[in-house]
Amino acid sequence: NILYVWRLSREKNIDLALRVFKKISSVFHDLNFLIIWDGPAKQETSELIKKLWLTKKVKMLWKIPHEDLIRSDIFQNCKFFLTCSTSETFGITLIEANYFGLPVLWINQWWVWEVVIDWYNWLKSNSLKVSEISKLWIKLMKDESLRNQLWKNAKEFAKRFDRKKLTKELELYYEDIIEKHRIKSLENISKKNLELINK
Repeated sequence: NILYVWRLSREKNIDLALRVFKKISSVFHDLNFLIIWDGPAKQETSELIKKLWLTKKVKMLWKIPHEDLIRSDIFQNCKFFLTCSTSETFGITLIEANYFGLPVLWINQWWVWEVVIDWYNWLKSNSLKVSEISKLWIKLMKDESLRNQLWKNAKEFAKRFDRKKLTKELELYYEDIIEKHRIKSLENISKKNLELINK
């Protein structure tokens, strides 16, 4: 199964993702595409699925509360995460996908460079053409060694976003700032005291 968890809106390019899926599912007939969430392009998405004759291959699960989604087995029952979005802030869903061992196929844009290591936990397409994106998928589906390595790397990569680890790093960062400020304040006080003595 291939998974998409995101807002259904035009800037997410869900239509492109569906056309890519159409192309690769014509080669790999046992693939299914799970789409989760909601949005203003919900009706358009439903109509496009029918137009592309994908009603039996695309499962629209709509909006699932985040906690229920994480606790479910949906991520575990999928092997890849597909997004063709060219507009984002910080893709927490992508980190979650990696946490469950799902490598991500993504359009090469700048917006999530913090969570992208191409050919490590991601595959990036430099094109918005269905044919070019599909080539990457077909390569991935045919290369078992690459798939296994990406799955392994995705889980390993997600560890750097562990909540406890990030909280500790943030605490150390603030402690460092506070200490530097304290030292600077002491230096200023000493400097003023010295100026008073010398008057």
